[in-house]
Amino acid sequence: MKYINEIALTDFPVLITGESGTGKTRLGRTIERIRNTQLGTKNFIHLNIASLSPELFESELFGHCKGAFTGATENKVGYAERVSDGVLFLDEIGELPLEQQVKLLQFIEERRYYSVGSTSLKVFNGKLVMATNKDLVKLVKVGKFRLDLYERIKYFQFKLPSFHELNMFERRSIVSELINETVDPERLSTNLINFLVNSKWQGNIRELKNLLNFLAVIYTGINRQLDVKDLPNLNERQEREAHYVYPLNYYEALADFESSFFEYALMANNGRVNRTCETIGISKSTFVAKCKKYGISSHLIKYKCLKIIA
Repeated sequence: MKYINEIALTDFPVLITGESGTGKTRLGRTIERIRNTQLGTKNFIHLNIASLSPELFESELFGHCKGAFTGATENKVGYAERVSDGVLFLDEIGELPLEQQVKLLQFIEERRYYSVGSTSLKVFNGKLVMATNKDLVKLVKVGKFRLDLYERIKYFQFKLPSFHELNMFERRSIVSELINETVDPERLSTNLINFLVNSKWQGNIRELKNLLNFLAVIYTGINRQLDVKDLPNLNERQEREAHYVYPLNYYEALADFESSFFEYALMANNGRVNRTCETIGISKSTFVAKCKKYGISSHLIKYKCLKIIA
C-alpha cells in the first residue's frame, strides 16, 4: 500500500475506510508492526466506538479519577495512557456522537488530555488510527459528523476496496497470505485455491478468513487434500457467485471482462506470456497489446507468483 511505511512512522492520525470485512483492523495491525519494527513500539489497543455509550467515551479513552462521577469507585487508566507509544485503534469512528467528536478533535490537535475529574495534564505518545465503514462526507453533509474533524483526519487516509474490486494478483496474494495464517497450504487442492481467488466474497476478507478457519478446525483429522466440494453451503455460494452484475455499457463490460481474464490467465501460467497465449488460444502480439491497454505487467506477475510459491 502506497506510503504506508512513511505514514506509519509519523505521529499523524490515520483514517481507514471501507466496507465491513475489508481488513481495516488488519491494516491497523500492519501499521503497528511497522512501528514495532522501526521504532520498537509494541502495543495495539482496539476500541469499538459503537460499543460505548456517549457517557463512557471520555472515561474509556482518557481514564477517570475516583469519585469523578457516580460509580467511579476507583481510579481508572484510560486507553490513551495504556497504549503508551503503540497504536490506539478507534473502530467505527462514524458512530461517535457530535459532542464527543469535539473532544476527539481537541485530543488529536493537542495530543494532550485530562482524565475525567483530574486537573493533571497528560501527554499522548501513541499513534491514533481510526476506521469506519460509513461515508464520512455524507455524514458531514447531513450534520452527523463535524467538518473540522473530518478535515483534520482525511489527509492520511487509506480506502480499502471490497474483495471483488481487487485485481487478480491482489486477490491471489491475499488468499495466499490468509491460507498461510490459518491452514497448511498443502492441504488445499489447486482447484479449491483457484475457487477462493475467483469468488467475490461479499463479506470480503473477513468472510474468507472465517471460512479458512472453519476448514482448519473441521477437517483437522482428514488425511487428504480438501477440494471445493468440502466447502459448507456450496450450492448457495455458487449460486450467489454466479450473479455478477456487469456495467450496463457494452464497452465497459467488455473491458471489465478482458482485464480480469488476461490477468487471471497470466497468474494461472505464472506470468509466462508464451504459455499463456498457447493456453487461451490468442496470438502473442494481440495478447501483448491487450496487456498494455489494461496496464497488466507479465514481469510483475511472474515475480509475484514466485514470491507466492516461495
